[in-house]
Amino acid sequence: GTGGEDGTAQQPPQQEAVVSPELLVDALSGHEDGLLAIAERLMEHYDAGYDAMGEAIIDAFADVQKLFQHVVEAAHMEGAAFEASRREEEMKQLKKQ
Repeated sequence: GTGGEDGTAQQPPQQEAVVSPELLVDALSGHEDGLLAIAERLMEHYDAGYDAMGEAIIDAFADVQKLFQHVVEAAHMEGAAFEASRREEEMKQLKKQ
């Protein structure tokens, strides 16, 4: 038959995420190539319809949200530990006077 330019005709059953959390983070960080990559992915999967595209973005955002939550929690714990040790230092200084 006539082979198209796109290589594979049918999609593999295990489909990778259209928009990965990494792409989203790049885009949200202001990396233009991140935004372009997302736009390209969405255009490639355009035939799947708006629903699939929207779901892909929502899924990726959910993953990003979890990621940020971990980062924020970790930073909070670090900050709390830092505050505690700083207060301890201040108390030592005050006692010396």
